[in-house]
Amino acid sequence: MAEQTISTRKSKQALATSSGAHAVHDGLSDILYVLLPVLAEFFGLDKAEAGLIRSAQRAGMSIFQIPVGILAERIGERNLLVAGTVLAGLSWIGIGLTASIAPYAVPITDMILAGITWTGQILTGTAWQGIELPPEFIPLLIFCFLLGTGGAVQHPLAQALVSRAFPEQGRRVAVGHYNFWGDAGKLIFAGATSLWLGFQLPWQTPGLAFGIIALLCAATILVVLNNIGLGGPPEHLKTTKKEDKPRIEKGWGVKHRLGFTTLCMIKFMDSVTRSGFLTFIAFLMIDKGLPKEWAVQALPIVFIGGMLGKLAFGYIAEQFGVFKSVIAAAITTGVGIFLIIYLPVWIAFLVMALTGITLNGVSSVLYGTVGDYIELNKQTRAFGFFYTLGTVAGILAPVLIGVIYDFSGATIAMSVVGILPLIILPLCIVLRATERDLEAAKA
Repeated sequence: MAEQTISTRKSKQALATSSGAHAVHDGLSDILYVLLPVLAEFFGLDKAEAGLIRSAQRAGMSIFQIPVGILAERIGERNLLVAGTVLAGLSWIGIGLTASIAPYAVPITDMILAGITWTGQILTGTAWQGIELPPEFIPLLIFCFLLGTGGAVQHPLAQALVSRAFPEQGRRVAVGHYNFWGDAGKLIFAGATSLWLGFQLPWQTPGLAFGIIALLCAATILVVLNNIGLGGPPEHLKTTKKEDKPRIEKGWGVKHRLGFTTLCMIKFMDSVTRSGFLTFIAFLMIDKGLPKEWAVQALPIVFIGGMLGKLAFGYIAEQFGVFKSVIAAAITTGVGIFLIIYLPVWIAFLVMALTGITLNGVSSVLYGTVGDYIELNKQTRAFGFFYTLGTVAGILAPVLIGVIYDFSGATIAMSVVGILPLIILPLCIVLRATERDLEAAKA
């Protein structure tokens, strides 16, 4: 009984700590969506260049999530999670100070642009006139890349802590709570930033403030996980005698290769949809006639829906299963996006909140299902790979949808985003068959 009490207490504290880290990291990441129209105007960027800001952050995440997951198998999650949170905080402080740093970065910026121009001349065989960008733009991209690098630690490590704390019954509900707090962080950070911008105050100030909050969060994570003895090096690796150390099992611990591959494909398409929608929803509202200060309110509204959806879908998946949950979410999201495009602007805002429920809520189902297909001791690297798929989608979607937006306008670009969820439907049929295989194997 005593062991069960300790286990239950640690599980709850692991969930609370992971949820707090999720709130801060997702808040730090997704306030970029709110700031994109402001940054585009400030730097004089087109839609594709504005999408590149988001892609730089996603690039940092995609490169390091898998290595972080593998490294955590040796040294544990705690120190990596703290270090990444510190880097994310310092990156936002750097973003807020970009204008002050820019004069010192002019030589580097000029060298990078000259290299791009020279490469273009070599590849095309024509004389390029060169690329003109404000001196702050390259440092901004670098800080966004570092922000993504710091954020790479949170999802695979915190999610693995939750999955291990709730290995069987109640895992999807726990993941739903974890994801709820991620969207709560988005809402709080994005809402505060939107309110700040609504008063036409400087955009740099929120970056500095949120950077300091991240540093405080890092200290809290370190203290809490250390006190409850979680997230350190695995017990079997702590022995100092080399001959006593067992060999680390190689491989990825995949129980059903087709099932996990299908789950990853669904995750990729879901992330392309979400990233494309969130990147350009404020621009769509501007094209529909809203002032910029009102258009950026679209993001907090979507995050409110997403916050409720991520909590609700954990329970929905436990009750109705993965197949029905994902099918319903995909259809509802696609229809919702098309309604937002064509309905009058104020009705579109109402639909936005409802669309946010399924747009973001389905992730609780997908993340909670990873544990069904992966062995327990390999889940950090599996979550690293799973989240990397999402961040790769986050790199591609803003740029590709931005190019479509520049050439074809808001309606065509967002219609493409609305079609994407429908691609998930046939994949769900395959996933359902693999779930039955796993159930049969257990029996």
